Amino acid sequence: MDRYNSLTNEELILRDHLAIERTVLANWRTLLAFFRTGLGLLVTGVGLIELMEMRFFIYLGWTLIGIAPIVFVFGIVTYLRTSKKLESYRILK
Repeated sequence: MDRYNSLTNEELILRDHLAIERTVLANWRTLLAFFRTGLGLLVTGVGLIELMEMRFFIYLGWTLIGIAPIVFVFGIVTYLRTSKKLESYRILK
């Protein structure tokens, strides 16, 4: 990526522009995957609490509900970190 620091936007060829767009879309796709995983954990936790009467499943449900926000935050942090890195390489305009 360091070789792109010296290039202006006009000097990039079509292949470079398409690679940049793929990277941006992959970053979005990763963020949505974290959200999907967090939502799945949340829904599974609520389902375990509501449907199961055994104490183990209730504790497991609350644990999954507690992990879900961590997954959401980790996804957002990962997305922002990658976006910032792309901007630092002057790729994302």
